[in-house]
Amino acid sequence: FITGGYDRAIELWTVEKSLCSAVSVSLTIHHHSTIYSLTTLKDTSQKVVSSGADCIVNIWDLASERTIKSLRTSNMVYHVHATERPGCVLYEVAHRDSQFELHDYRAHLGRPSLRFGFITSAVNGRYMKGDIRGNTFVSGDRNGNIRHWDLRNVREPLQNVEVFPGQKIVQTAFDGDALAIVPEDNSLLFLNVKEGE
Repeated sequence: FITGGYDRAIELWTVEKSLCSAVSVSLTIHHHSTIYSLTTLKDTSQKVVSSGADCIVNIWDLASERTIKSLRTSNMVYHVHATERPGCVLYEVAHRDSQFELHDYRAHLGRPSLRFGFITSAVNGRYMKGDIRGNTFVSGDRNGNIRHWDLRNVREPLQNVEVFPGQKIVQTAFDGDALAIVPEDNSLLFLNVKEGE
């Protein structure tokens, strides 16, 4: 697993089979400020994607031990999600109407392939996190709603359900056919994402 944080260091950890000890190796991925999100990708080789408060996203190749792409974004990237699409990652960004961006890191455009979201008066913030499964993405908002998107058609969400009126949704995660939803009071709700019940 990988870790990163306020010290701007990114560590790759290996846990012994006995689960009694772990060894870490520092990766020389360069950020000027706090690390916000880390994820791994697997295409031709294993990669680590990192984002930070400095509005930089780095893609690090573990085999060659180097940064293969560095992208400066116009908005802070709070969370990075690996997708099933080859070469694509989904960003949750600080924006009031396009909170989500799909990027193909193989392209040299520096622009998202796809942007979508909903209109809101405040950005979601880094303490709110969605989840991706297959071609679907789900995320909560500050008013207690969850939106379930099909990445093949993002004009409108598949579902927009109010689940915790007036409470910020801090985490959503797929769990089989259900969606685990955690609001700011740390309660837990499982929602059937197929039926919206």
